[in-house]
Parts: sequence; structure tokens; C-alpha cells
Amino acid sequence: MWAADGQCLHYANLSSRTTTPGYNRVRMGSGQIQHLFTIPNANEYATDMGPWSGVTPDDSMMYTRDASSQNAYQLDVDFP
Repeated sequence: MWAADGQCLHYANLSSRTTTPGYNRVRMGSGQIQHLFTIPNANEYATDMGPWSGVTPDDSMMYTRDASSQNAYQLDVDFP
């Protein structure tokens, strides 16, 4: 994802070689990689097209996270 000023490219570091997913950016022309932040226990929500992330106009990062549960519950309800 391109930064608003077009000078940097933001990308997710979701490689199987890393134990903690995070986001980096590289400044065009310099090739310098800057680590932005790490997301411990990220559990990114992925669609058929893969995980989604984005950059807002002020260069804040957005990403989806799967906070769902695989638990099943049974409710007994007695209606009057």
C-alpha cells in the first residue's frame, strides 16, 4: 500500500519465517526498510483474497483481526 505522499510503500510481514507478524515500510529511492509495528497474536482475518490491510490518508495503518470464537453454546429457554 502506498503512503499518501507516494514516497513509501507499506507492507505486511506475514512470512512463515517470522514468529510475530507486523508491518514495515520501504522508502522509494533509498531501499531502506523501516519496521513500523508488531502485532503479537494478530490472528488476521483472511477472506478468499487473503488478509486485508490499508493505509488511511494520514498514513495510519488499518488491518482486520479475527476475534471470533469456535465455541458452541446451547441455550434452554422456557417461554411463557
